[in-house]
Amino acid sequence: MMQVLEWLSKYGVWNLIQIVLAIAGLIWTVLPRKKIDNLVFFARIERNNYFPAYPLRLLIEINNRTDRNIVVSNMYFVPLNKEFRAHPTALRNTSTDEYVCNFPEGPKPDGKYRDWNQTDYILRQGETVKTYVPLHPDLPDETIMALCSHNIGVLHCRCTWVEMILPSYKLVQRMKPEYAIS
Repeated sequence: MMQVLEWLSKYGVWNLIQIVLAIAGLIWTVLPRKKIDNLVFFARIERNNYFPAYPLRLLIEINNRTDRNIVVSNMYFVPLNKEFRAHPTALRNTSTDEYVCNFPEGPKPDGKYRDWNQTDYILRQGETVKTYVPLHPDLPDETIMALCSHNIGVLHCRCTWVEMILPSYKLVQRMKPEYAIS
C-alpha cells in the first residue's frame, strides 16, 4: 500500500485526483437540480377573494415527503410566456423579470396567516407550505386557460437540509398549473 501512495505522489497523480474530486464536488453543489426526490411542487391559478389585494394568483404548494427537514430559501419565479401578466404591485426584479415568492410568517390565533414576508422557510417532514405570485386581476379566463395548457414559468429556490452540513442545492422547477376558481 505504501508503494502505491509513493508512486501516486512521485508522478503527481495524487494531486490530479484531488483536483478532479474538488471540481466534482463544486459541480455537485453549484449546478441547479431539476428534482429532489419526494419534494413535491404543485401549482394552480386561483381566483378567489381570500386575499382581497390579489384576487387572482399563481399558488404554489411545496410538500416535503423526504425523510429530513429542509430550509427552502431565495425563491423566485421567472415567467416563460408573454401572456403572463403579474399584478402591478407584485414584487419583482425589473431587470431580470424575476418575481419574488415569500412565505407566510405563520398562523394567527384566528387561523389566518400573517404577512407573507419570510424569504426562507423550514419545511419539516410531511409539512406543506404555500407561496404565490399575484397575477393581474383583469386576465380573462381564456388567457388563464391558455396559460395552464403549458409550462408558464420556472421556479428557482435553494434547498438546504437542516441536519447535514454541506448539501445545499439550487432547485429549478418548471410550473404547469391547473386552474381553480374558488
